[in-house]
Amino acid sequence: MKVHALLNNVELATASRDERQNLRCNLVNRMPVDPVVRPEPAVGAFAKDAIGGCPEDALTSGSWGMCTLTVGIPNVCCASRYIGHLKERKLKDHMAKDPTQVICKVVMCMLPRNKLRDVYYERTHAHHTPMSTSEIPTAIADMVVDFTEPLLAAILLSAENCSGKKLLLLFKSAGKNNPDVKSLANLDIVASKVADSAEIDEMDAYMLWDLVKEMGSVPGSLSTPLLNKVLAIFWKLEKSKAALEVLDKFSEFGCTPDGDSYYLAIQAAGKKSMVGAAWGVCEKMISSGCFPDGKKTGEIVSFFCQGKKVTEAHSVYLAAKEKKVQIPTSSLDFLVGALAKNDETISTALELLVEYKGESLKHAGKSFAAVIHSLCRMKNVKDAKKLLMRMVNLGPAPGSAVFNFVITGLSKEGEMEDAKGLIRVMESRGLRPDVYTYSVIMSGYIKGGMIDEAHSLLREAKKIHAKPSRVTYHILIRGYCKMEEFEKALECLKEMKEDGLQPNMDEYSELIQSLCLKSMDWRTAEKLLEEMEGSGLCLKGIIRSLIPAVKELETEEASKDSQEA
Repeated sequence: MKVHALLNNVELATASRDERQNLRCNLVNRMPVDPVVRPEPAVGAFAKDAIGGCPEDALTSGSWGMCTLTVGIPNVCCASRYIGHLKERKLKDHMAKDPTQVICKVVMCMLPRNKLRDVYYERTHAHHTPMSTSEIPTAIADMVVDFTEPLLAAILLSAENCSGKKLLLLFKSAGKNNPDVKSLANLDIVASKVADSAEIDEMDAYMLWDLVKEMGSVPGSLSTPLLNKVLAIFWKLEKSKAALEVLDKFSEFGCTPDGDSYYLAIQAAGKKSMVGAAWGVCEKMISSGCFPDGKKTGEIVSFFCQGKKVTEAHSVYLAAKEKKVQIPTSSLDFLVGALAKNDETISTALELLVEYKGESLKHAGKSFAAVIHSLCRMKNVKDAKKLLMRMVNLGPAPGSAVFNFVITGLSKEGEMEDAKGLIRVMESRGLRPDVYTYSVIMSGYIKGGMIDEAHSLLREAKKIHAKPSRVTYHILIRGYCKMEEFEKALECLKEMKEDGLQPNMDEYSELIQSLCLKSMDWRTAEKLLEEMEGSGLCLKGIIRSLIPAVKELETEEASKDSQEA
C-alpha cells in the first residue's frame, strides 16, 4: 500500500478515471509475461515501447510514475535508457515538477526483479488513498533494498523544486537502513537545497539544525562550510539567537569559524538590532584574525556606524587593514561621515582622509566636506581652512558649498580678509561665489562695524548676480539701523525696490521700529506704514502702536515746552 501511496503523491490521481483505465490497459497488454527472466536489453526496449505508447498528456500529468512501476526497469543500466526516452518525449521539465517523481524514477531502478509483479499488482488493485509527505521517506526506505550513499546523493541532487522537509525526512529515513549514507557530503547537499530555497520554512531550518547537532556528536562529521550554510539560513529567517547558537557550537563540533562565519553571525544579530551581541562576535573575529572579503568587512563597518558604534567600526577597519583586507570606498565614506558627526571622533575622521588615494581621492569630496563642516561647527576654522587648501592643491576639487562652510566660519570669527580672500580663490578655480557667500561676508563686516565694506561687497555681488537676494538688503538695512544711519537705510530700501525686490514685513518692521525708538521720527515711520499697507502687508500691533505713542509723546513735549515759554 505504501508503494501505491507514494505514486499517488506523484499525482496519478489528477488524471481522469477513463485516462487511468486506458493507461492501465495499455500497459497490461504490453507487460511481459515474466519480466524476471527477460534479458535487460529487452526490458529496456519494452520500456521505450511502453513509454512511446502512452499519451503524452497522461505522462506529463504525473502518470508516468505508473509506467515506471509496471514496466519494472530492473537496474541502473536500464534506468539511463529510460531517462533518455523521457527526454526524447521532452518530459524533462515535468520530471522535476514534483520531487517524488524523481525519487520514483531512481528508486524503481533499484527494485529487485522478484518484487516487480508484486508492485504492479498492488498498484493496479489498490484504492487511491492520499499520503502525507512525512510518510514518503518511510515508503521509499521500505522499497529500497540497499540505499547506498551514491544513490541518496543522486536522489538529493535530482530533487529540484523540492521542499526542505521532504529532503530532510528522506535523509533521516535512509540512514536508518544504512547509517553510512548519512555522510557529510549528503548532508551538505540537503543544507544547500534548504539554503537556496526561495522561501525557507522555519520548521525546515530547525529540523536541519537538529540533524546537524545529532551528526556533530561524532568528531569530524561536520565542516565549516556546512555550518556556514546553517548560519545563512537563520540569517535569512532573522533568527538571531539561533545563528549565535550555531556560531557558539563550532568548537564543540571540532570546526573553526572563518571570516564568513563571523560575517553571517554579525549580520544575523543585526536583523534584530542586537548590536551588543554583534560586537561580541566581532571581537572574536578580530582576535582570530579571520576576516571575510573586503565587501563583507565593509558591510560590518557600515553596520556598526548605523548602530552608533563608530569607535567599534573604526576598530574593525584598523584590524582589517592590518590583515590587508581593503573595504570598499563607499564603506570608508560611511565611516568618515559617522566619525565626523561626533566632536570626540572628528580628529579620527580627519586622520582617515589620508586613506583616499588615486581614483578614490577624486570622488572623496563628500567625506572631505563632512569633516570641514564639522570642524567649522566646532569653531576649529583654522584646521578647516587648512583642509580646504589641501583640497585646492591636491584634491578632491572642492565645490562652492565647502568654500561657504569655511567662509562662514571665518566671517563669524571676524577674519574678514581671509574670508574675502577665499572668494578670490573660488574665482580662480572657475567657481562663481553665490549670493549666500556674499551675504555671509557682509554679515561678518556688519558684525565688525564695517558697514561701508559690506555695502561695497553688495555692489561687487551685483556685478556677478543681476538680482541679489532679499537677504543681502535686509542685512544692510539692519546694519544701518543698528548704527542709526537711517538715511542710508532708507536708500537701501529704495535700491531694493529698484532691483525688483519687494520689501517684506521684516524690512519695514526693522525701519519703523528703529525710526520710532531711536530717532523719534514718527512721520517717516508713518509714511512707511502707509507704503507697507498699500503693498498688502500688515504690521504687527506692538510695532504699529509705536507710531501713535511717539506722536503723542512729541505732542506732550511740545505742549510742555510751550507752557514753560
